[in-house]
Amino acid sequence: MFENFRLQLDRVSASGDTAVYDALDIARGVLANYRRDLPNLRKRIIIVSDGDDTSSKTPAKEVCYALQKNKVLVDSVQVGTQSNSTLHAISVATGVKYSRS
Repeated sequence: MFENFRLQLDRVSASGDTAVYDALDIARGVLANYRRDLPNLRKRIIIVSDGDDTSSKTPAKEVCYALQKNKVLVDSVQVGTQSNSTLHAISVATGVKYSRS
């Protein structure tokens, strides 16, 4: 299964605008309302990005605060030549342990 995911990821090409923070905020909203009957359920977003946010309307700081408030972890996988230090900081701020391979 992972090998299939990796192969599909290798075929992805990036183009256009990237609204990373808006996407995180939308996913957070969905997860915040998911299974409220299970208060100890751990909620997590895995985001694969090729670099910087270029078009979000919601500031990264606000998204990070909302993620923390809703106890949603964000694992960020950054691919390509660009690196987004803000996305990395969001992952760390939400409680994800960072390791570099």
